[in-house]
Amino acid sequence: MTSDALIGHQAAYRLLADLFDRGTPSHAYLLAGPRSVGKTTVVRQLLKYLLCLKSKSKEHPGDACQACRQIEAGTHPDVWWLKRAEGKQDITIDQIRQLKGFTNLGSLAGGLRVVVMEAAEDLNPEAANALLKVLEEPLGRTVFFLISHQPSRLLPTVRSRCFVIHFGFTPLDIIKEALVSRYKLPPAQATDLARLASGRPGVALALACSPELGQEMLTQAKGFLSLLGHNPWVAMQQLIASTLKQSDAAHNKEVEKVNDYLKVWLEVLRDIVLLKLDLPGLVRYQALEPDMNKLSSGFSLLKLLDLSQQLEQARRKLEANANIRLTLECLTINFSYL
Repeated sequence: MTSDALIGHQAAYRLLADLFDRGTPSHAYLLAGPRSVGKTTVVRQLLKYLLCLKSKSKEHPGDACQACRQIEAGTHPDVWWLKRAEGKQDITIDQIRQLKGFTNLGSLAGGLRVVVMEAAEDLNPEAANALLKVLEEPLGRTVFFLISHQPSRLLPTVRSRCFVIHFGFTPLDIIKEALVSRYKLPPAQATDLARLASGRPGVALALACSPELGQEMLTQAKGFLSLLGHNPWVAMQQLIASTLKQSDAAHNKEVEKVNDYLKVWLEVLRDIVLLKLDLPGLVRYQALEPDMNKLSSGFSLLKLLDLSQQLEQARRKLEANANIRLTLECLTINFSYL
C-alpha cells in the first residue's frame, strides 16, 4: 500500500488508505507539521491510489494512467487545490465561495470529490468562518485535506471538525538512504544534504535538484555568524538592504525569505550548542565548524538559549504581520544586550 515516492511517513499513508479501503473515511483531515516534511506528498500519493483508473489494488499503481498524471500536475477535474493567491496575504472568502461551487457539483468521474487546501493557516477570519460552514455540512462524497504548517493559527472550531494527523521530522538515515538508492547520489553527498535538510525530505530533494540552494543556506549561515560577531548592526543593515524591497506586493515573499533566514540561524545556534557539548558528529553546517568553534567560546549555553528564544519570538512576530525591518532591527538590538 505504501508508495515509493514517500520518504518517511509511510504509516500516515497506510492509515489514510486503510480508512478509505474500509469505507470509513472522515469528511475532513488536518495534516499538521513543519514545512517540507512530506504532508502534501502523502496526500498526492493517496489521491493517485484512490482515483487511479487502472488499478484498485493495494499496491500503488504509479503514474501510468491519465488520472495519476492529472493529480501530479494539479489538473484532475475532481480535485480542487486551494492556496493563497499570488500577491495576497491570506486565503480570502471569495476563494471559499468558489470552493463551495466546486463541492456543490457531482464528481465528473463518478467517484470522490477532493479539496486540498495548502497552508490552511493562511485563511483570514471571514474565510475561516465560511469554511467552517462548509465543513459542518459536508456534501456527498467530498473529502477535505487541510495541510497546515502552523495548526495553532487555525480556528479551534475548524480543527475540531477534522481528523488530525501529525507529521514530524524524518530521521537523517532515512533521507540519506532515499537519496542514495532512488536518486543515485554518492553516500557522502547524500549525508551532507540530509544534514542540511534537518529532517525535511522536501528540502533534501530540492537541494539535490538545485545545488545552489545549499550554497545559499551556507551563505545565510555565514551571515548569521557575522551577525554574532563584532558589528551586528552593520551586518543586519546589509541583510535588510538585500532582502527587503519596500513593496506591499512582495510582502509575503519577504516574510518567507526572512523566515528562511531565521530557520537557518536557529540551526546554526543548535550547531554551536552541539560543539560546546562535544558532539561534532551531529553538526549540520560542518563546513563552518572552525568559525562556529571560534564564536562558541564567547557564548554560554544559557546565552545561546536566550538567542534562540529571541529568534523564535521574531518568527512569531512576523507570522502576526509585524513590520519586517523593525522586527530585525529590534532583534539586533536585543542581541547586543545578551
